[in-house]
Amino acid sequence: MKKYLTSLIILCFVLIGTLSVLSGCQTNYPDSALFVGKGEKYETIQSAIDASDASGQYIVVKSGSYKENLFISKTVKIVGKSNSVTLNGSATIAADGVYFEKIAFSGKDVDAKNGIVISPDKDVTGLNIFHCSFKGYSECGLVSLANEEAPNKFNALTIQETSFVSNKLAGIKMNNIKSFVVESCSFKKNGNDAPEDAVGCAISLDLIEGKYSSVEVHSTDFKQNGNKNSRSAAFSCSHKNNSFDGEIVFDDCLFEGNSYDVISGMENQPDTSIDICVINARGLRTDVKKLDENKN
Repeated sequence: MKKYLTSLIILCFVLIGTLSVLSGCQTNYPDSALFVGKGEKYETIQSAIDASDASGQYIVVKSGSYKENLFISKTVKIVGKSNSVTLNGSATIAADGVYFEKIAFSGKDVDAKNGIVISPDKDVTGLNIFHCSFKGYSECGLVSLANEEAPNKFNALTIQETSFVSNKLAGIKMNNIKSFVVESCSFKKNGNDAPEDAVGCAISLDLIEGKYSSVEVHSTDFKQNGNKNSRSAAFSCSHKNNSFDGEIVFDDCLFEGNSYDVISGMENQPDTSIDICVINARGLRTDVKKLDENKN
């Protein structure tokens, strides 16, 4: 009996120590972190952003739904304290080095058309998105608004363990992008409602002029994306100018039930060189289809 009690006491201490470690992992934020939520100093995410010192300060958001359209002009890290943080609205990025973690972006019953918008007003470098979700936007989950009038460039987008579901035009639509990495993500039913003159996709990239660093997609699932009535696919890439050289890599990806898998609109541009490298793709029906061949 005494031996049994001793073992039980030791087990209790082990469990207490384990719980303490886990608790520390969940709450081990820097002293400078700003907390958002009921009972905290900041009740809205935007108020914490406005109060931040732009040094990559943590903004820790408590569980709940936040109906906000954020404008981020400072380098901040916005982190959900749990997996139950929903942003009903959007976030416009106009700063380098912004980081999101455990935020569910929702386009349901909001006036925001897109989840995250890269501002066309400045060049932006470094956006990291980890363990988030983008669902139900009337346009895109993530979009860059660069265009001929505002030809700003966006560099270094990294997305990990994130889902894009049922966004009308695309999960991701990026213009003038350089360096794009997606890892362990999922794209489902994006671009299903794209109009005939649009490219409805899981991912649509307008790649930057000249040599670019990388476009890499690893261990990612593409299911039921695109619209057969438009120029649609799981993945689409193009470039309007005739100066491009680079490679796109798909590594260990799954393609299932998409209107088309991979579309490239750059084959007919004489000074354009693009290699699409597919490694261990499952379900891929063909490597590349020319965009002009996919028009209805």
